[in-house]
Amino acid sequence: MQVFEISLENLRFKSIIGILDFERQKEQDLRIDAKFSYEFRGDFLDYRLLKDLILSAFKQNFDTLENALLYLKQAIQKEFKNINKFEIKLTKLEIFKDCLVSLKIDCER
Repeated sequence: MQVFEISLENLRFKSIIGILDFERQKEQDLRIDAKFSYEFRGDFLDYRLLKDLILSAFKQNFDTLENALLYLKQAIQKEFKNINKFEIKLTKLEIFKDCLVSLKIDCER
């Protein structure tokens, strides 16, 4: 058995996320950067399915970054049994003009 790490970097999409009134009315530009460690047991990790799971999650229009990341943590653990460790960073790309706002979650089984 061999452990590999796969990354999804600069995955950009739009979603409604936030608790302020203006954040609930218009989709924002978001970015995901993530790393996943998995055990290779002869079957590969289908990164297309991983990407699709992340993008489909944001059709829910989360209220906070924390809730979005907690949802992803649970969904990834449920759907991808061979992933044993991962980190996901979610970035709001346009909330401020002078900086980016990001939140990261780490998970290890």
